Amino acid sequence: MKARCLLPVTLLAVVAPVFTAAGLAAQEPSPDAATARQAVADLASLSQTERDAAVEVLVAAGPRAIEPLRALLDDHGTGTVARYCAWVVLRRIAPHAAPLRELLLDIVDRDRFGARRYAAEIVAAIDLEGAQAIASRAAGLQMSAQNMRMALESAAWRGAEPAIEALVPLFLAETRGYRGTVDSWLLRLGRHADTNATGRALGRLIAGSDSAERRMALAALGRIGIHAAPATSQLLDALATERDAEARSLIVTALRQAGPEALPAIRAAAAEAGPFRRALLLRALGGHGLAALPALIESLADDDAAVRFAAVKSCQLLGEDAVPALGEALRDPRRSLAAVEALRRIGPAARETLDSLRALSEVDDRELAACARRAVEAIAR
Repeated sequence: MKARCLLPVTLLAVVAPVFTAAGLAAQEPSPDAATARQAVADLASLSQTERDAAVEVLVAAGPRAIEPLRALLDDHGTGTVARYCAWVVLRRIAPHAAPLRELLLDIVDRDRFGARRYAAEIVAAIDLEGAQAIASRAAGLQMSAQNMRMALESAAWRGAEPAIEALVPLFLAETRGYRGTVDSWLLRLGRHADTNATGRALGRLIAGSDSAERRMALAALGRIGIHAAPATSQLLDALATERDAEARSLIVTALRQAGPEALPAIRAAAAEAGPFRRALLLRALGGHGLAALPALIESLADDDAAVRFAAVKSCQLLGEDAVPALGEALRDPRRSLAAVEALRRIGPAARETLDSLRALSEVDDRELAACARRAVEAIAR
């Protein structure tokens, strides 16, 4: 009986560390081109366990595995097991696969059904040009188009930013608008995959010139919570120039939910912005908890009424957590009127400030006294 070809000693020396506790990160140096070529050459004759190890070697080799894999994919006589291993490797090192784009697109257009799907998913994960090439093949209801769509969505599910970005115009072309499509779109992207990649891709879209794409991207950013943080700078830039009130509201919603990573940039932008934009940014700060409170309390003394009102509304969102700082602000004549209004809106949770508010209800300033009385009524009920 012919002896089965085993992994060569040089390859085994590289494979051995793959399954250690430290994993591939601890592997030094990574496999060279010769080792990658040997791994590819042996794929068809290895056992399942050995093939899994060889796949890990090729993944660790990264760009050095590309040319050996090119030869394997180019050889249409190669067994399906070896080619399948090639697809597994390329899916995991897709950003390195740009040199194979034309070959993969040829497979997409000419090869067997299953191979087309694998090749399309890899092309969609290489870069935006590749993802758009697959998106152009995904239009329509034919089986081949649906296969391309599934490949594009699969790449997006795995967190491939180019695929995420290419899916937006595809959805728009089908739905002719963003309303009602955002939740479905995010579900199909896979919100439990690398959603920071989703945030980055959406950030690039809102910096683009297509208004429908921008609107859909803004709506989506408002739905992914803290994973919108990578798009903070684009959101802030968009807020500076956006003229549409609904789009501005979407931006504020996204910034409000973007989490602590976005807070420093929002706070810095609010400090430098003009009154109109500052008021919008203060509304966004209302979603950032106590870390945003100092900026909100400071803004209660702003010269612009819209800015003061935005600060009041955001303090209201913070609720009971804002009460001690608002109680202190009652002592500051520049902030007392706005602080009283914020406490009135917070209601019974601000009960600890009743004594101070009753005192203010007796002052000579009629507007402040009237507002303090209304606050006492709202809190004491």
